[in-house]
Amino acid sequence: MPCYRLVFLRYICFLAFCLGSEIGMAEPWLGTRFAQNCSGCHAPGRKNLPPVLRRCSLSCQGCHVNPNGGGLRSFYGKWNENYWLRSFRVKRLKQPKLIAPFHKQFYGRKQKKLSVQNIRKIIRKGFPLVRSNEEFENELLYDRYHDKFYHVNAKSRREFEFSIPQTDPYRLMDEQKIDGGGDFRFFAYKYMDGEDQDLHPFLMEATFGIRYRPLRHTHFVYEARYLGVPIGQQMDTIPGQEQTRSLYVMQDDLPWNIFVMGGYYRPLFGNYTPDHTALAQEMASFITTGQANSTRNLYKALSVGSAPNVPFGNIHYIMKRVGTNGNDKETGIAGNFGLRFVTFGAQVNYSFWTTTDASEEANSKRVEMHAIEFRGTWREYIVGIEGVSMARDEELSDFREGGVITLEGKYRFWRENYATLDIAQANVARNVLPGSSSQIKLGTKHFLTPGLEVGVSYSMDSDDQTLPTAAKTDQTTLSFMVHTYF
Repeated sequence: MPCYRLVFLRYICFLAFCLGSEIGMAEPWLGTRFAQNCSGCHAPGRKNLPPVLRRCSLSCQGCHVNPNGGGLRSFYGKWNENYWLRSFRVKRLKQPKLIAPFHKQFYGRKQKKLSVQNIRKIIRKGFPLVRSNEEFENELLYDRYHDKFYHVNAKSRREFEFSIPQTDPYRLMDEQKIDGGGDFRFFAYKYMDGEDQDLHPFLMEATFGIRYRPLRHTHFVYEARYLGVPIGQQMDTIPGQEQTRSLYVMQDDLPWNIFVMGGYYRPLFGNYTPDHTALAQEMASFITTGQANSTRNLYKALSVGSAPNVPFGNIHYIMKRVGTNGNDKETGIAGNFGLRFVTFGAQVNYSFWTTTDASEEANSKRVEMHAIEFRGTWREYIVGIEGVSMARDEELSDFREGGVITLEGKYRFWRENYATLDIAQANVARNVLPGSSSQIKLGTKHFLTPGLEVGVSYSMDSDDQTLPTAAKTDQTTLSFMVHTYF
């Protein structure tokens, strides 16, 4: 085995030894990563439906059931997980072989004349899916330039289904009315300065979800979450701390790929990621809740949105924030509008969030946030930049406002292994009081086999409040992660 592979495998084993086992959520940048791969979420070479009936988009529903992203994965997301988001295939675990490119599929070849009976059978069940004997094919063979049906609209649903092979997500949806999944995230961190320099491993999060579809596009979804605490918590206390992550009903795949949903969940705002220690995430949490971590936030909301192809938009009516107090009167509106392209995986997104909390009649609270994001990929580089402005006005006691700019960079150096660099700069302190703050994160991410990710991060944080009683703080943290999901 080449020397560089031995070094790489030893590094992975070290991470796994430090962490044991973990799981986490998918991340928005992966949509940019696979935007140019026509087999990224379904079989290559599928014909399109006319725009009014088309589902294909680069929205959060490309991988998740929830249009707001995160949580339970759809059949399309599991396809991506099984075939693409991996660096190795473990035969003993019966992990599937890679899909062959379009020109090797039965429906991609020139067809001899078929009988009416055979045509009906193919429409009903599909051609067998052809696998590749290569561990990894050249991904360029799966782009739109190698797909002759890329700009072809099927004239009927029957013609559309003729080009959909067996085991494609479209067909798997007809085989199961009930499906589910889970996420587990184990974490370990070590402060590189100060008195406490011990390694602190803990279960960060465990999430389980179940979905019932009485009709093909009617979804009843429930997700439960268990959250751990870094220090001083015994593992056997975690099962008693179950909370609802989401509970909603949704009707999707309406004309122009419109969805309507209502229930309890977190409406989408900006570039929300699982990393709640990211500077922008902490600042937004302080603005909306007054706390550094808003992981437990849950809203009662009603949402409608559309993602027919390039343009997308969704708007959310927030009726209350759940779990705060019985007299909660926080209401408002949030929305996201933008464009997503196959070319360079480019996207631009504008988000807004405005809520008013009148729970205390004499001291109402108003929150307003705006975000704009640009993202794209070139060769092995994935880059995104986001700017967020935010303000919180408590009528009698407090007023905070500020902004933060975040630059995300990822470089894919081998298969699904990435070097990462995130830089954030804010014109206020982390708690959005007068001052300044910054964050630099260096690390690596490794998607090893389907449903298994490990990573390491080295974070340098600076927080400088200008208040007379505050002092500048600098902190360096080394953290490890193992992420498993199914």
